[in-house]
Amino acid sequence: MPRTRKNSRKDKYTANASTSVRMQASNELNSDDNDGVDENEPNQSKDSISDGKCDALIEQFQKLNEEMMRTIRLEMKTNSDDIKLAFKSELQDLKKDISYAQTLGEGNKKTLENHETRLQTIEREAALTKGNVAKLSNQYTSMYDNLQAKILDMNVYGRRSSLHFSNIPEVEGEDPKKVMRSFFERRLKMPKDQVDAIRFERVHRIPLGPKSKYRYTRVMTVKFNWYEDRETVWNRRFELKGTDHYITESFPKEVSDNRRMLFPYFKKAKELKLKCSLVADTLIIQDVRYKVGDIPRLPNELLSSNTAMRVCPDSVLYHSGISPLGPDSYTPFECDGTMFRSVTQFMSYNKAISLKDTRKAEQILQTSDPSQMRYLASTISEKDDRQWRKMRDGFLTRATSIKFKVHKHLQNILLGTGSKILGECSPRDLEFGTGCSMNDRAADDHTKWTGQNLGGNELMQIRNQIMRRNTPSA
Repeated sequence: MPRTRKNSRKDKYTANASTSVRMQASNELNSDDNDGVDENEPNQSKDSISDGKCDALIEQFQKLNEEMMRTIRLEMKTNSDDIKLAFKSELQDLKKDISYAQTLGEGNKKTLENHETRLQTIEREAALTKGNVAKLSNQYTSMYDNLQAKILDMNVYGRRSSLHFSNIPEVEGEDPKKVMRSFFERRLKMPKDQVDAIRFERVHRIPLGPKSKYRYTRVMTVKFNWYEDRETVWNRRFELKGTDHYITESFPKEVSDNRRMLFPYFKKAKELKLKCSLVADTLIIQDVRYKVGDIPRLPNELLSSNTAMRVCPDSVLYHSGISPLGPDSYTPFECDGTMFRSVTQFMSYNKAISLKDTRKAEQILQTSDPSQMRYLASTISEKDDRQWRKMRDGFLTRATSIKFKVHKHLQNILLGTGSKILGECSPRDLEFGTGCSMNDRAADDHTKWTGQNLGGNELMQIRNQIMRRNTPSA
């Protein structure tokens, strides 16, 4: 670009000088011609010019041309210097910009490296914190369970001197103590003097209130002053065999629920003539103690009990509560740093979390009663249950997979069902169960099930996965 500008200026000045010389020469020639021509001599030529004047014009033109060229060269040199200075200035500015950009880039690179280092540190701290939270959660769960067990044991101990009597005729305005003394004499065939020596701390019907409020015969509860008197009456309970009266021990609801789950295995052990006893909520078989959480570790001959599982021609039915395959069975496992007692607790908790009800989620983690877990989950307000249904199957698959991965001994029970259809017997649960009870005739025919049986279907999927893993590849 600078060279083009110079040439254009040079051409401009040259053209102007030439034009000026030509015009001046033309004027002088015209003047000389007029002076040298005689008007009276028409034959004289106007174009004749003396050689001396022509040389003078040429010399004058050359001087003018040289002067103009000096001027052009001087101006070109000046313009060239200006362009060089401007170019140098721009180049220096550019170098400064490049240096600043490099400095800024190095600073940003260091800042990015610092951020990456900080992010890695945060990730390590988060992983460590997550591990610590999981440990604390496990410790808390263990401490909570131990505390609950101790409280329950204290409650059981506080009731050890009490007995419940059922189907004793009730009369308005009765004296409960006289009614019981008469019952001991007539029904338990105890001597009168022995009955008179018994001291009661408290005798009443449960629930409390006047007879007119209830249309059924209420249970009579008796708390003895002396434990020996309680044992004397308890040992006479076999006198009621064949009657509609019976005596039961007084237990808290939690213990009664546990006994209900353990009793089928106790009954099966009796049938197999094993040495066994059921003390409070502890099942003792061959001098080995089992709690509800230990049901999956019971001897195999008891786990196949018809009360927990029932084999049909084309299906295998399992009890949702007392079978180790059921979702209520105590099979603790950890997921995302949280300990769960059962599949039921996992599903109920994640429903609460998914529907953003953290208060219910905490309550679900605090309870050990599967029925209470279900109740809390059912009370979660949701405008549209489609949101939960979309995530439900994924949570069920995850919980069931972890359960059988942690408790590997359950895999043998699951594989023992062969290729038959698995049905989760829960008459009130039409979502995860078959909608039938274990003793329901319709339960034998899977085409008559009224529930979706999501629990049974998921177990069949897990069973197929275990079978594929155990099958050697060809």
